[in-house]
Amino acid sequence: MARSIKEVHTINYYPINEGAARRAKEMNSFSDYKGGSATAEYRAMVDKAAAIAEQQKSRVDPMYHEKIDHLLDTYARKLAENMNQGFAIDARVPSVMIAGPANFPVGKKEKQNRARDSNMEEWRHIQGLLDKIRSTGMGEISADDPAAIEKLQKKLDGLERSQLIMKEVNAYYRKH
Repeated sequence: MARSIKEVHTINYYPINEGAARRAKEMNSFSDYKGGSATAEYRAMVDKAAAIAEQQKSRVDPMYHEKIDHLLDTYARKLAENMNQGFAIDARVPSVMIAGPANFPVGKKEKQNRARDSNMEEWRHIQGLLDKIRSTGMGEISADDPAAIEKLQKKLDGLERSQLIMKEVNAYYRKH
């Protein structure tokens, strides 16, 4: 009796600096910070990525599962680093609405905005990891892959089988 064993990969959640998130919220908003909301947002994003990874694993050969898990872990780690860095950037200078216009540090605010822009570019790059997860195992075979020969042989065998089937179909239709 064959039993299907589903491999379960535990998700690594990395720490989110709630103190920095609280300071960032206080520096930019009059509303209160809800404790744990930054961690909840992070976990929701990682859970969504994990769902994408599981969906992709169900579609591809098991040899790609380790690569998908590695990409998911990289996504979770880099997302936590990016969010923590974003909170630190937001806490540098208060909003003009909080501090008021008198003696407002315009130069520091411009520097903060440049740091925010580079942090946003990094966030876009991190979101690109989701596309890498979605495309893993779906296309080309990389020359630097240690299992490239095995993958190419498997692909060749599949194409040869497909060609034989088409030859048989063509022979049938020529005959009938």
